Order: sequence, then structure tokens, then C-alpha cells
Amino acid sequence: MSTQKVTDAVIETVSSSKLTGTLPALDGSALTGISGFVDTTSANDPATNTNPVTGVGTVWVNSTSGEIFICTDATADANIWTNVGAGSGDISPFIYQGTQFGFCMAGNHPTRNHIQKYSYTADANATDVADLTYAAQGPQGGRSKTYGYCAGGEPSLDTINKFSFADGTDATDIGNLTVGRSLWGGQGASSGDAVYWHGGEHGSSRSNVIDKRITSSDGDASDVGNLTTVKYGAAGASSDTHGYALGGYTNGTRYDTVERYAFASDGNAVDTTQDLTEAVNNPFGSNSTTHAYAAGGAPASGYSQLIKKLAFNSSADATNIGNLSVGGTGNGAGTSSTTHGYCHGGYPSYRNVIEKFSFSSDGNSTDVGDLVVGVENSSGTQY
Repeated sequence: MSTQKVTDAVIETVSSSKLTGTLPALDGSALTGISGFVDTTSANDPATNTNPVTGVGTVWVNSTSGEIFICTDATADANIWTNVGAGSGDISPFIYQGTQFGFCMAGNHPTRNHIQKYSYTADANATDVADLTYAAQGPQGGRSKTYGYCAGGEPSLDTINKFSFADGTDATDIGNLTVGRSLWGGQGASSGDAVYWHGGEHGSSRSNVIDKRITSSDGDASDVGNLTTVKYGAAGASSDTHGYALGGYTNGTRYDTVERYAFASDGNAVDTTQDLTEAVNNPFGSNSTTHAYAAGGAPASGYSQLIKKLAFNSSADATNIGNLSVGGTGNGAGTSSTTHGYCHGGYPSYRNVIEKFSFSSDGNSTDVGDLVVGVENSSGTQY
């Protein structure tokens, strides 16, 4: 009886019940249509400028911590990575403006160490939530993603304090300025990676120093450059790329100048050639993502009630867009939400007023609440 060889060509179907035994090793190199769960494995977390080629939905695993991130916004150099693993902490670009609270730190009535907090989501009075390690007037504030900062003050103090936005606990002393001084500017500038404080006075001397403190660690500030002029009372503002110094005063001269210094590299400030609508010191400084605002302040005579607005990355001078709610005032501090600029406290008579004005439409400010204690020469920040 002859045996017929069964070849592949004559096999049409085979019942799975007839397949027994051990399959040989298979080469999977030609398989298609199969994608892995993880796009990138790295010993580090992704960054806001990772810019994954696979865009939104890219999965990143940190092989050191085991944490898993998914890209939920692939905007160039402003990626957002959402932590979906057992860990915590999303990775997103730093936003200078706050979404929840403004803070008033220190001030004079008499000299205070209070940290007062007011809401951005509802118009209401402030509450006293914590204390600085020292009492002062004329400091400058700043922020990182999670902490508020307050530095300097009269008389020629060099203290740098830091407090947690979330915990509501008292501030801690984390280091010193390079030059002890009162700054009188309300708030300096903040990049997310660092806080900057500019200008000031120590004794009878005026300062043009720009101090910088990295926010990833505690310690002393470093001198990274100079303003174009020695002065104090220059309010601060922050764009994505630069810190701004608005106005100021020294030895009988008030300034309408607008200076800026880069976050990406240390160095001196430059005069933008933009001018405020009046020469003024100690205005309330705040800013949106596109414009800086200097409200009130002390011109040559009396106190101003003007709200002045100027565009970032422009050569155009500031314009007057409205008035503060209660006459002329200055020597307070400003803060910034994502939608409004805020002014708190000030001169005269230890004002307790909290007022706000819109970033989306020009106009006057409105009185939205009161501080627990009215103060002059306080500092500010936001969360």
C-alpha cells in the first residue's frame, strides 16, 4: 500500500482538536498591528518640554520610581503629563497666576508678621491663616507651584521665609538675601524654578541688586544681576520668560520706566523703553499672561488712583484703563488670579480694602472684601 504525502497545498482546514503536542518556537518579527502599552521607559520623569512624537496619549514609565504618566496636552514646550500610577504629582507648566487664593504677608499697623488669605473663587473677607518668622514692612513676595515666599523688609532685613500653600502652617526661615534691604515693591517675580527680588534700600543707600532663590531647595539667594537704576518701590510682574520692575523711586526721583530681566539666563535688567503713564513708586503690581498692570502708587504729589496696563513683548507704552475703587492709594501689594488683578491694603490710614479689576475687559476696580488687619507696605503672592 502506497503512502501519500500530505502537503501544505492540499490542507484547507484542520480542526483544533486534532492539534496536539508542543508547538515549535515561533519568530514574531513579522507580526504587525500589535502595539505595546508603554511608549517610553526612562529613569526620569517626563518634562513639560519633552514634546513626545506620539502626542496626546503617550505613556511614560519612570523605571526608577515606577510611576506612570500619560500626556494629556502636547502643546509644544508646555506638555502636561498626568500621573496615573500609584504615585502622585502631575507634571505641568508653571502658571504665575493663582486659581484659589491671594495672600497678604507682613505690613505695618504696627509692623506685622501675619499671613492673610483671601479667596479668588468668591468675593469675601480675608482670614489670618499663619505667621511669618519675623515682623516687617516693605518686603517682597513670590511663589513656586506649592510655596509662597516673603523676603527682606525694613530695617535692612535679609530674611527669606517660605510657607506651604496647602498646609496652612507657619513660615520657616530658609536663608538670606545677598543684601539686607527693604524693597517696598509688594511682589517680585517668579518663574516657577526661582523667585526674584529686585532693588531696595538699606539704610541711606539704594540698591539695584536682583536676587534669585532656586525653589527646588532652601538656602541663601544669589546676586544674578542689576536693575538699570538704583531704586526701591518698583512693583514686580512676571511673563513666561521675564521678570519686570515697574516704576520706582530714589533720592527724590520717581520713575515711569519698565525694566525686565530674563529667567533663562542670569544677567542685568534692560529698559524696555516702555513707559508707565506716570512716574510713580510703590504701585500695586499684577499681571495676566499677556499684560502687566501697575495700579495706584505715589507720584510726585499725593497718591494715584489710575490702573495702568502694558503689553509684554511690546514697545508700546502703558495705557490708563480705569480707577481704583476708593480714591488714590499706594504702598500696598498686588496679586494675580487667572482672570483678575487684585490690590490689598495700602496708604493712607492702613487700608483694609481688597479690590479687583478684570483682565478681560478694561474698567474700574471693585471693592470685594476686607483684610483682617489693614496694613501698609505689605507683600503679596497667589496660589
